[in-house]
Order: sequence, then structure tokens, then C-alpha cells
Amino acid sequence: MKKAYLVTFEVTTRVVADVPEDFDPNNCNFCNTPHALAFDGIVAEARKHIMEDAENYLYGDNISEFNPDDECPYGTFEGEE
Repeated sequence: MKKAYLVTFEVTTRVVADVPEDFDPNNCNFCNTPHALAFDGIVAEARKHIMEDAENYLYGDNISEFNPDDECPYGTFEGEE
């Protein structure tokens, strides 16, 4: 029997970046260009780390949610066998 599942991974990677002294990534002022650039740079570098070695980030220990897809169960989409 086939069933559809929604699987969510939670990954963490370490990034070293130059940022403005008053930069707070949890309360970032995107109207402030240096803050926006710092935030975007950190996100890009973190994404690069994960994409370069995704197998070490996306595995069973990093699953934060694993639920049956009740909204679009198996067979909802054309081409599913």
C-alpha cells in the first residue's frame, strides 16, 4: 500500500561572517542596507554549506516532522503510480 508523507528536516550549519556592530539576525532591520546585506550573505553562505554536503544534513536524525499527507493523499497527483 502506498501513502504520501510530508517530511520536514531541520538542519543547522555554522557560518562565520563580518557584520555591523549592531546587527541582530533575530531582529534584522531590512531597511538598513548593511544589515540586509549581512543577513543575505549569511543565508547564502549557510545554504552553500548545506547544498555542498546535503547528505550530511538531510537524514533521519534531522527530521523534525513526519506526517501523512491528508490534504493530498497518494493518488491525488497525475502520474503517481
